[in-house]
Amino acid sequence: MFDKVAGQSLNNYFGLAFEKLCMKNLLNIFKNIGYDIHQIIGFGPFFRQRKRNKSHDEGLQIDILVHKKGQILTLIECKYSITPISTSIIPEIERKIKFLKAPRHFTIERILISGGEVTANLQKSDYFHHIVGMETLF
Repeated sequence: MFDKVAGQSLNNYFGLAFEKLCMKNLLNIFKNIGYDIHQIIGFGPFFRQRKRNKSHDEGLQIDILVHKKGQILTLIECKYSITPISTSIIPEIERKIKFLKAPRHFTIERILISGGEVTANLQKSDYFHHIVGMETLF
């Protein structure tokens, strides 16, 4: 009964809370993956609202977008899930990259911060430049 009433709302809450936790501990994450923080120009959540007059235009939300020197954008997906995160996340990230509309000469890096298990197939795919777990937050 509880799952039916609060299940999706609770999952949404945990997802948002995990994004905030990642943002607050971003410097630890950068340190653990070997990022030189002096190369970072700016970072934060990225939003693009759906255009009102275009029904086919979708909105966009990137959990954390990092702009680094050398014309590099790093898309960081913070994913909290009670089920293992699989390769089904890849089309979602590709859609975000497409709608980001980064300048042609920019390199796009992809990082997944997982608040749960990640499937072996996703790890083997080499799609993400880094897959890090919750332990890198602290």
